[in-house]
Amino acid sequence: MKIGKIYRVPGQWTISSYYTLNPLAPDNSGRITLAACDLKTKICSVFVLDADGNILDNFGHRPAESMFYHTGSWESWSPDCRYIYYQSGSLAIPSVSRYDLVTRENKTITGVDLEGAPSFGEPIMGGLPGMLYGAGYGYGVYNPALCPVPFEERDKHGIFEFSFDGSAPKLRYSINDFLDFHPKRDELLTVDKELREKYNRVCGLTLMAYCVRFSPNGKHFIIYFGNHCVVSERNEPRVSHLFYGKTGSDELKFVLDVSGRGVHWSVQDNGKLVGFYRPDSEEKQAIYQLDPISGELELVAAPENAGGHPTLSPVNPDLCINDENSNRRLILWNSKNHSPIAEIDLQCRVPGYVPKGAVRDENRCCHHPRFTPDGKYILSNFIDENNLCAIAKIKVPEEYIR
Repeated sequence: MKIGKIYRVPGQWTISSYYTLNPLAPDNSGRITLAACDLKTKICSVFVLDADGNILDNFGHRPAESMFYHTGSWESWSPDCRYIYYQSGSLAIPSVSRYDLVTRENKTITGVDLEGAPSFGEPIMGGLPGMLYGAGYGYGVYNPALCPVPFEERDKHGIFEFSFDGSAPKLRYSINDFLDFHPKRDELLTVDKELREKYNRVCGLTLMAYCVRFSPNGKHFIIYFGNHCVVSERNEPRVSHLFYGKTGSDELKFVLDVSGRGVHWSVQDNGKLVGFYRPDSEEKQAIYQLDPISGELELVAAPENAGGHPTLSPVNPDLCINDENSNRRLILWNSKNHSPIAEIDLQCRVPGYVPKGAVRDENRCCHHPRFTPDGKYILSNFIDENNLCAIAKIKVPEEYIR
């Protein structure tokens, strides 16, 4: 595989937010929304480029925090392509804005945050990323000051729902709600109490709900619940649980405990989940599909290194793309026979840089590869020859496009 085109804002660190979002405009115009940061000023912004990479619009200026170097501004298109949703606040004081590409006006909702807008637009669901980064992700230290709500106030944070129609945002699922219908509720509360008493602290487990991921068609979603990125100094057992839901229903189903056994799960249009997991009988993680209703696991691929962001092609279910950050490459897999088809070397770190756990800064990026909706290309972040992040457009081999 080879890079066919590169999207970037000249001289700036340019990123496409996440592998579960399509940065291309739904109207097939070829426009793309990205986020970029001027490393001299550390001010980041949202951009819209045309199909040739020319800048059409630029808005949403704010100071870049650690989160930016992982997921940009979570910039997302509305289904009619009139609006761009994006993060406009900070980790501690979050807000989400909707930019009108016609009038160039912004509407902003405070007290909520963005983890990507679904393909149907509104209402949007999202957690508070400040909780995740306050627990230690991105900075490598426990810093509750980054949290919009104290961890222990479990009836005031969780997954929020909001729209730009003038209605007030609502807390759709609080942490206490998750605990109430959690099959491991008693076990979690027992550990929580033991930690509070042992260390004489207000909060035992730093429980939070985060990583709301919608399927491309917007009909299905998953939510992470737990503390999987809390710093080791807290001496907490790792809790990382997946819940599955259908748009339009309030019912959530606990589907998998991936605590220390899996990462980076998403959900497809058919409702099946895809991610890294290690069943009890296996020694290392591999890529699996999970049926959330039956609980059936199906092997997709067994990469040499676990921890990437696997995605199945929207037009060829036998095709899976995954990134291996440690080897700085993308690998295309045949999920039917679990064999690699093609690969491409793609730098994701500034040469000589040694990653420090979950710390996020301008010296590294996550590839976050994803297929374009037509399945013909793969879009991926990478570190270019100028040690800046950019987005590569890579052609999928013709024989695998249906």
